[in-house]
Amino acid sequence: MKKFIIISVIVFVPLIIAGYFLLNKENGVSIMWETKAVERGDMEISITATGTLEAVKEVEVGTQVSGIISVIYVDFNSKVRRGQVIARLDTTTLASQVYDSRANYTRKKIMVDQAQRNLNRADDLYREKVMAQVEYDKVLDDFETAKSNLLSADAQLERAKINLSYATIISPIDGVIISRNVEQGQTVASSFNSPTLFNIVNDLTKMQVEASIDEADIGQIEEGQKVSFMVDAYPDDTFSGVVRQKRLKPEIVSNVVTYIVIVDVPNPDLKLMPGMTASITVLIDERRGVLKIPSRALSFQPPYSYLEYYQNNLPDSVKQAMDDRVSSMRERMKDRGMTDSQIDERLKAMSSRVITGGGSGGMGGGQAFAGGSNWSSMGQPGMVWVKEGDEVKPLRVRTGMSDGSFAELLGEQLTEGMEVVIAAIYDEEKEPQQRQTSNPFVPQMGSGRGRGLR
Repeated sequence: MKKFIIISVIVFVPLIIAGYFLLNKENGVSIMWETKAVERGDMEISITATGTLEAVKEVEVGTQVSGIISVIYVDFNSKVRRGQVIARLDTTTLASQVYDSRANYTRKKIMVDQAQRNLNRADDLYREKVMAQVEYDKVLDDFETAKSNLLSADAQLERAKINLSYATIISPIDGVIISRNVEQGQTVASSFNSPTLFNIVNDLTKMQVEASIDEADIGQIEEGQKVSFMVDAYPDDTFSGVVRQKRLKPEIVSNVVTYIVIVDVPNPDLKLMPGMTASITVLIDERRGVLKIPSRALSFQPPYSYLEYYQNNLPDSVKQAMDDRVSSMRERMKDRGMTDSQIDERLKAMSSRVITGGGSGGMGGGQAFAGGSNWSSMGQPGMVWVKEGDEVKPLRVRTGMSDGSFAELLGEQLTEGMEVVIAAIYDEEKEPQQRQTSNPFVPQMGSGRGRGLR
């Protein structure tokens, strides 16, 4: 029976709250309400991350042949055009290879001419029945072999010419030299990996940020979203960009999963440089000129000690009515095959929704709040306490976007300038002595002068 009484009180929390104001006066408890006014303003939801500024297009220029750097025509920050010569390797060895390949080609060509003449003579002898078939086939094979050797020598000559051309390093794009990794007279060796001689970026007036977004936030990132960011070099400046790409490949470091997001960034003043660290903010959603209230107002509840006091002083007739109501609900749940533990959990969940203003919970309590039965299902339901004069009263509201500090108000339940309660500050010397309760939904409040209940 005691358990029923406890659950009954929670089920009919709106009824208990209605008696709260009377108790507040009769017991002489001094309460000060901390309030905030409903205001109109802008709201934003954003995600923060860090990234690195990079050029949109960067090319590493290397060499496919080994040799000594003979001359370098560019330096750091030099502007280059596509096809411009930027360095040369010593060509002594490569040129000699071309000469040797050309001489070998000439020898092979002479051998082809000689084999051609032998074949012509063999044709005449074979037609006159003077040469045997076996000897004629050998002369024909020698001619075909000479031709194949000539083709091989020609390929070798072309390869030597190409290697010689590789000694001249040219720029593959229009851009700026941002890195020079060699000096004149230095020997470079090309093996399996081509050594990088220069790094060239195409256009520094258009850059990008490669940002690492946590896996918990990547689902909110979409192409075209606005981005603002700052760099340490210009702490007073805020730069802007737009999300261009969300890459699918995950980056896993110490079991932390992130994804690369590419942000296009204009750089007309050339302030931004490759390699700078950017602290970015991605704008997920925004509202302009909306009514908003502090998020704390949605979670505020009056001191529970008054509800407990009221519970212990309810008339017997009211207690009996509560018991009958809960017993009836419990019997209906048992008829549906629910166990006692399932029934307790169900009553607990339904009572919690009543307390938080999240809905009536199917128990008739929700309509006791201001707003009545014409409650709309649009938006996120909630409850706030509005201060009118020296008293406060509950009011159901609908909220939209929340940025953590404020929540957007939907509908017309509240108007600009109305005061909503975010905390209650009371004098513990005048508060009724608190008693332990077995109610699982009523947390035990600690004591302390000037303690704020939120």
